[in-house]
Order: sequence, then structure tokens, then C-alpha cells
Amino acid sequence: WGAGGNGQLGTGNTTSQPLPTQAGTVASWSSLAAGSTHALALRQNGTLWAWGGNYNSQVGNGATATAQPTPVQLGTATWLSISAGNSFSLAVRQDGTLWGWGSNDQGQLGLGTTASPQKTPTQIGTVTTWKSVSGGGSHTLAVRQDGTLWAWGYNGLGQLGTGNTTSLTVPTQIGTATNWQSVAAGSYHSLAVKTDGTLWAWGENDLGELGINSYLAVQPTPTQVGTATNWQSVAVGATHTAAVRADGSLWTWGDNVYGQLGYGSSANPVPLYIAAGGTVLAGATPTPAATAWSLAPNPAHGRAQLLGLPAGPVAGQLFDAQGRLVRTTTLAEVELEGLAPGLYLLRAAVGGATRTLRLVVE
Repeated sequence: WGAGGNGQLGTGNTTSQPLPTQAGTVASWSSLAAGSTHALALRQNGTLWAWGGNYNSQVGNGATATAQPTPVQLGTATWLSISAGNSFSLAVRQDGTLWGWGSNDQGQLGLGTTASPQKTPTQIGTVTTWKSVSGGGSHTLAVRQDGTLWAWGYNGLGQLGTGNTTSLTVPTQIGTATNWQSVAAGSYHSLAVKTDGTLWAWGENDLGELGINSYLAVQPTPTQVGTATNWQSVAVGATHTAAVRADGSLWTWGDNVYGQLGYGSSANPVPLYIAAGGTVLAGATPTPAATAWSLAPNPAHGRAQLLGLPAGPVAGQLFDAQGRLVRTTTLAEVELEGLAPGLYLLRAAVGGATRTLRLVVE
């Protein structure tokens, strides 16, 4: 579903779809990767398929400037993993070799040149120990089987993690660590999880997409995100980030102009826990007399005021996003000192009127 003007939905036409629509009748797909206007997929038998916009040969079928509205198989090899960058594609074969095709104007295919486009899958170097790969706007991140991290492509905002902003056209090792588990490349920022459960980020950060509690425009070296050691996976959009911890909890940060963080519309520079929808607190409906109640400031630090309350004693309870009671108040304000940054829920009652309000603590 979504935009289909370049055939990226794989439904055989270029019509956009507002609802989930089955693409074909095959029932053996195992993984999927979506780029800006194209898509890649693997079947359970390891075959690789592609479709969508092909103006930079990102579909990989040897054509250019032609939309491919139905899935087309690329060769007969068996593949392990795939990633769709902005207008380029990457994939790891089951033999551990790495391949790329599509746009290469910034060296994002790692072929040692910026000749572009590359119309069909082309092997990147001769290494046979690649584990996973992620393509971003115009840069690429990859992990080898020995746990080392590699990067190449455009580096104008430090997204390669080399400590500078010099672009690279061949895979280059980042640091010396050998415990990298997975990587995710955004438009101009990068995230990665280590095997010890720590989360690391680098690159563009003017919208807080690195989650390091700042809006420092460029962070050219991997920097740990908080102190948690139970991160399991991470995914990135153009300028926002989402990650899951081992306990199954979802956290988001960065740009939020379209509500992509799952709460409000304000950007946020630190991971905030996103409570599952439908919980009693998150879904509580205010009584009619409390619909005008609000919190200010919000986001807040130090304390927040309850506005619009009628006269009378207040019964306030502040819960963290996991449903634990962390504060109580009998005043039209709540103290926030000592609370970790994140999303909270304040349940306030005056007389018979009640309302639950979301509060972001900075």
C-alpha cells in the first residue's frame, strides 16, 4: 500500500493504494526491503526479486528509465540478505559475497569509482565473509562475520563514522571493534547494535535522530546512545530512529513533523518509550468537564503545571510508560526532578472529573 506511481507496490500497475493490497499470489516470500521508489524481496528458496522505479537501474534487470511494476527475478543465485538504499540496491549471497547495483554517484556501491548507474548486480570486492548490509541515502554500512564494521559512500555529514567528512568509494573498516551485530543507514545518519546490547549512532543529528540528547549537527564517530545494554534491533527512516529492546519495548527519537515517533509532533533527541496502544492509561477518555485540562510546559523538566482545573483538591498520579507509579501530587503541578527523560502519563482528578495527559520529560 502507499504510493505506486513508479510501480513500487509490485501490483502490476502504477496506481497508489490506500489499503493493504496483495502483490501477486506467491506465498513463499521471506524478507522485503523498500527503497525510495523501488523494492527488493527474497523468497524462501533464496531467489532475489525486484520491482519499482528503475531510473537509476536500482531494480537491477539491466534496464534504465523504465518502471518495473511486477517482481522480476535477478539471476539464479541464492541470496542471504538484502537492503534497498535511496536509489541503489545491495545484497549478500549465501556464499558471503556482497553485491550492489543502481546509483553510484557517491561511491555508495563500493566499487572504487563513482561511475553511475550500475545496471546489474556487481560484486563488491572479493571478500566472502559478509554478514549483513544496509543502504542509506547515498552511503552504505555492512558487518562481516567476524563482527567488524565497514562503511563507504557519501560522508558529508559524518555518516560513515570515520571521524571526518571525507567520502569513500571502497569498503573501509570503522574502528577496531569486533562485536558489531547489526547496522541501519538513514538518509544521512547511521545506527548500530553491538553484541553486548549497546546502541551506537553517528552522522547527521540536527533533528536529534542520533538519540544522544543533543542537536549537534554532525557527529562523525560512533557514539553510544544512553547506557542501556539490552538493545536488540534498530531501524531508521530519513531523519528519525526506532529501536526495540530485549524486553520487547519500542523506543523512538528524532524528527517528528509527521508524527513518525508515535506521539505528538515535536522532535526529540533521546529515546522515548512508546506504550502499546489500547492500554487503560494510554486510551483513557477524559470526562466532559476535563476536556480543557492541559499540561505546560510540555516537554518539561523540573516541574509541569496542570492548567484549566476547577477549584478543589487534586489527586494526581504520574506513571512511567511501563505503567509504574512514579509520582503523586495533591497540587496543580507535578515535580519531575530525578525522573529519566521519556514519555509519562499523568492521571489527574478533581471532584468527579478525570483526565489522563501525556507528558514528555526532558
